Amino acid sequence: MKNVVRIVSSVVLLSLFCAGCGAVEDEDLALSGQDEETLDSQALLIGGAKRPTPTPAIVKTFQKATDGLLFMSESDYPWEVLYWRLPGGSPTAARVAALTGEDAIQVEERSLEAFFDGAATPQDWHAEEDLVTVRRYQTLVALLKTKLRKLKVYRFGRIQIHAYVVGVTSAGNWVALRTTQIET
Repeated sequence: MKNVVRIVSSVVLLSLFCAGCGAVEDEDLALSGQDEETLDSQALLIGGAKRPTPTPAIVKTFQKATDGLLFMSESDYPWEVLYWRLPGGSPTAARVAALTGEDAIQVEERSLEAFFDGAATPQDWHAEEDLVTVRRYQTLVALLKTKLRKLKVYRFGRIQIHAYVVGVTSAGNWVALRTTQIET
């Protein structure tokens, strides 16, 4: 029994040491600090004590890039960042539907450029405020291309469409930016 306690204690101490020294399982899990903003609501049970699971740095990066940014359609909707740890393979409409609970019967695939064309292209009639939003979308598209590979856009439904911009990190995790579009 003492050996079990020592092993559990060693695992707990090693986990605490690694969390404090900056060691991470992969580049997606880098922490920017130990405050509550860096932690999500999930908990990991280690040695009988709950320890918060860190929010992946890549999720924070995309949350910051989309904070306050609305996607315009007949109604404007915010962005939500989704993350799946090592789902394997490449994103497909069927896999994204299974992970999100969407109905894969009515799905449309678009390229990243086609999806963001209206939001990331400046127009002569844009006011300065509009141009600020266009620049933010240009930055978001560049960030997506830099941080993710195998990028796809899937739009599920009609009229109220749930759009997912999905890509794969270098560690094999999936990140999606989700928004809603209204098209009547």
